[in-house]
Amino acid sequence: MNENDMTQAGTPAAGAPGAAPQGAPQPRFDIYTGRPLPQAGQAVSGAVSAAAPGAAPQGPAQTAPQGARFDIYTGQPLPQAGQAAPGAGPNGVPNAGARGAYPGGPVIAGQYNAAPAGPRPSAPDPVTEENRPALRKLVPLAAIFSVVTLICLYHNGRGIFVLPWALVTVVLSLKAAQVLERPVSRWNVFWLAGILLLSVSNIWTNRDFIVGMNWIGITVLGTMYILDLWRDMGAFRPVRTLGMGIMLWLEGIVCMTVPFRLKERGVQAEEKKRLPWRSIGIGAAAFFVCIPLLWIVCSLLASADVIFERVMDSILKIPEWLHLDERIVIYAIWLIVGFFLFFCLHCSGLRRSRIAERERTASVEPLAAVVGLTMFSIFYGIFCVIQIVYLFAGGKLGLPEGVTFASYAREGFFQLLFVAVLNLIAVLAVTSIFRESRLLKGLLTFICLCTYVMIASALMRMILYVQAYSLSFERVLVLWFLPCLVLLVTGALVSLYRPKMRLMRFFTVVMLLGWLVFAFGRPDALIARYNLSGHSARVDYDYLARQLSTDAAPVVLEHADELPEHSRKRLMERIDRAADDMDLRTFNLSVWQAQRAANKVRGGQN
Repeated sequence: MNENDMTQAGTPAAGAPGAAPQGAPQPRFDIYTGRPLPQAGQAVSGAVSAAAPGAAPQGPAQTAPQGARFDIYTGQPLPQAGQAAPGAGPNGVPNAGARGAYPGGPVIAGQYNAAPAGPRPSAPDPVTEENRPALRKLVPLAAIFSVVTLICLYHNGRGIFVLPWALVTVVLSLKAAQVLERPVSRWNVFWLAGILLLSVSNIWTNRDFIVGMNWIGITVLGTMYILDLWRDMGAFRPVRTLGMGIMLWLEGIVCMTVPFRLKERGVQAEEKKRLPWRSIGIGAAAFFVCIPLLWIVCSLLASADVIFERVMDSILKIPEWLHLDERIVIYAIWLIVGFFLFFCLHCSGLRRSRIAERERTASVEPLAAVVGLTMFSIFYGIFCVIQIVYLFAGGKLGLPEGVTFASYAREGFFQLLFVAVLNLIAVLAVTSIFRESRLLKGLLTFICLCTYVMIASALMRMILYVQAYSLSFERVLVLWFLPCLVLLVTGALVSLYRPKMRLMRFFTVVMLLGWLVFAFGRPDALIARYNLSGHSARVDYDYLARQLSTDAAPVVLEHADELPEHSRKRLMERIDRAADDMDLRTFNLSVWQAQRAANKVRGGQN
């Protein structure tokens, strides 16, 4: 028999030697042994040839059912649709014991049972008959949140009314947990306490960067609260937790249709379930995501073509009869956004709780990571030796010709900080993706140790730079972040040897406590106190008067006689503008203290 006598299925062609008679079922053959596979109703041999890879042990004969499929390694019939596989769990899904059920043969996805008929199940709908009463009770809580948010936070991100907003938010969040019948753990209480402390920090300081980071922190803690409300987030690694937090917000957009579906009941509810609510939610999510992108693209096109700009102006021009008071529109937007923010995030948490999520085990072969980390480790080792020999020794062991210790030590700290952060991210990513091995763990440990050396080098360079050029806000920020980075790297290093360590919670606690120390410490006042204490050879009075916030004003005005006239005048003007914008809602402690110091200086001059 030659290859022309064979069909593509590997069976003899009609008329070929050994071909089956016309009308008879065509035989099929084992791809390893060449032996014919049994037909429907024919006894199945309990073993294959010893030459067959993955040969199974001898066993009792079986009868092949009609339309049976056979294992390519053993020749045994595979389970039919709906039939459980050997060693399988519920619904015919292979469990851990099913792997290796056929000796020598790997578990092949899709070989144990046929795929279920019909469409794939969609994401779980949070609106069920069981959840509908709780979701209805969530509506007034969201309405209260939106009204309080408008009253307290409109044009007020750092005033004293931020604290009542935080208190109301905490109370409503606890009430929502009660309505949704979710237990409040000590970690939920910790996240809410962090929101309160960050809100107090907004009243304590007037530094724009600190206030902005406080609001980012409040957003992160609120996300952690909702995630922890529905699932023990301590069991997840940082990368997985970050992904779940992003999905919580994205699915919150999809849940914007939920409030409009809470009145469905009985037969009418069954009919309305056919409406494409999920598609409407996805469309709304795409709409809100595309608005900023479309605005950016149209702005670029309008700047490139004047005719297109005029056309867009005519299209987007609001008719006169539609003109409303701008404040009414803004108030309405604040109320709508506040309502959906509170309601949809809790609804998204409920939705995600019905998805069976678990920590994904790292399963990728570690060879690629070992090769890459080995290359980095070689150069990291060389760099660390140079730091010890030249920098940490203070240049006593000699420097290359043309290089002074002052110029060598006062540069490179930002680059080292960036590399240290990349190392931390790399350790987290590798442990989440690649399967554990001793060699990989050793390389990651070495990189963590090298990161300690880089952090020490960056810290020493920054201290020498500050001694020469005084303090600035960016330098204080770096000096604060370096100890926090040491703790983060230590947590990542410990997690290599204690995989069950709740690393994400450790990271969040370290950064929250560290940031609270930084924010309540008023770094601007610290900068002014250091620079005016004689530690610097030259004092930049313009920087103290113009670049620092009102946090530093009381300290700077203690040295008002040393300030140049234009610097003192500029500082007084900034304090007066901040005080004029302050009322009962927007009262800020930092501005109030700066105003008192300025009035005291004016009184002394008179």
